[in-house]
Amino acid sequence: SSGFSEAITFVIDLQGEVASTSVYICKKNLFTKVHQINYPNSLGMLYATITEFLGFKANSDEWKVMAISNLLKNNKNKYLKKFKEKIIKYDNNGNYELNLQLFNSYYPVKPNLYNDKIINILGEPLKKTDNPTRKHVEIAAALQKVIEEIVINLINRFIKKYKYKNICLSGGVFMNCLMNGKLERKFVNN
Repeated sequence: SSGFSEAITFVIDLQGEVASTSVYICKKNLFTKVHQINYPNSLGMLYATITEFLGFKANSDEWKVMAISNLLKNNKNKYLKKFKEKIIKYDNNGNYELNLQLFNSYYPVKPNLYNDKIINILGEPLKKTDNPTRKHVEIAAALQKVIEEIVINLINRFIKKYKYKNICLSGGVFMNCLMNGKLERKFVNN
C-alpha cells in the first residue's frame, strides 16, 4: 500500500504469531524476511508493562505514558541507567533482549504484568494520576528513550546494509508519535 516498488519494512508490535520485531526487504510483490526477534522479547510488551507499572491500563493507555515522557525537560534521569542495565539489554544494531525474570505474564490482557523484581529496580508501582509525579515522568522518559534508541539503531543498520531509501513502518510500536517525529527528522530527506 506504500506505492514503493522497493523498501525496507519494519514491523514492531507487542506480539505476532512468533515475532515481535521483523524486518523485510520488499521488492514489488516479494517480501523477504531478513531479521526477526521473537516474543516474549518485545518492545510492545515492555511498553505495556511499564504502562501498567505507572498506574495505567496496559494495551490501552500507552499514549498517556508517551505523553508524560515528553514532560522531562532535562537529561537528569536516574531511571535510564536502570532500564539499560537491568530491564533491557540492546546493542547498536537494534538487537535487544528483555530481562524476562521481571515479568509475571506476557499477555497484556491480564493484570500484574510485572513482579517484585521490577519493583526492586524501579521502586513502588505508581497510581494513576492526572498530575504525574516526577517519578512518573522520569520512568516514562527512560522507557521512551530506550525504545527510540533501539528502533533508530535497527533502522540505521538495515538502511546501511541494503542501501534502500524507502522505509515502511508497521505495528503498534509505531503508533508512538514522539518516536515517529524523531524518525522523520532523522531519515526523511537525509
